[in-house]
Amino acid sequence: MSDDAQELAVTLSDQTDPENPLLVWMMGGIDPSVRSLDSGVMAVGGYETLNDYGQPGWGSPCIESLGAGERDLQFRIYVMESPTDVQAGDPGNEAWDTVTAAAIDSATLLMRIGDPGANP
Repeated sequence: MSDDAQELAVTLSDQTDPENPLLVWMMGGIDPSVRSLDSGVMAVGGYETLNDYGQPGWGSPCIESLGAGERDLQFRIYVMESPTDVQAGDPGNEAWDTVTAAAIDSATLLMRIGDPGANP
């Protein structure tokens, strides 16, 4: 990670339709010294934006409604060299655009998931 890092942000998005990604969750304001995020615990100084369901925090990617299809879920961490002006409860896609534009680096984990009951 860059020595210039001042803030981290993490997103989870459904990238099944890359032209219309669905923001499931975004947390930012994370100190770069943080090495892990515990489930259900906000990072000190962190914030969560609204997701694409219009709710603060985590939104279900609706995995149970897959049917026979697949979903592409993407975790991405962003590194910023200066704090953003994003605040808790900001509209998620606006905040996502702000963080993406301010990022000096990022890393991605893409998961393709399918219905565990579907025949291969």
